[in-house]
Amino acid sequence: MSQAVYMSWYHHSDQLEREYAITVWALLLVPEICNDVLESLTGDMMEKIETVIVKLHTPPCLNTKVANESNLVIIDYFWKEFHHFQNQTVPFAKFKGRFSMPDNVNGNAFVWHQLYSLPYTKVLGFLLAVLPLSNWG
Repeated sequence: MSQAVYMSWYHHSDQLEREYAITVWALLLVPEICNDVLESLTGDMMEKIETVIVKLHTPPCLNTKVANESNLVIIDYFWKEFHHFQNQTVPFAKFKGRFSMPDNVNGNAFVWHQLYSLPYTKVLGFLLAVLPLSNWG
């Protein structure tokens, strides 16, 4: 982790260690942050992400792709999709060159995810559609 990222985290850790902030951090597209997620994601952080997933899929569930699924199945979908997102494998493999598209590079990860996550995933894209990523880069 770079000194700048570390200092930012250090000065805002009380806010950043909340469930939604961890979820957004894990889904950002900035290469340095993606690497940090790979190195730093802990079981405790994963549980916080799962808490967000369950909250956002509480009936009436707005995610029609999984509206009739149990929380365990929804969480399983998410972690499989997250693995593919982090490793840029199917369905994200076909978008490898697009990880450096202007929307992502200019801090508009929200737009990038609407284009390349939402149509191809059951849970990950939905999370990104409902979380305030436009405020996070």
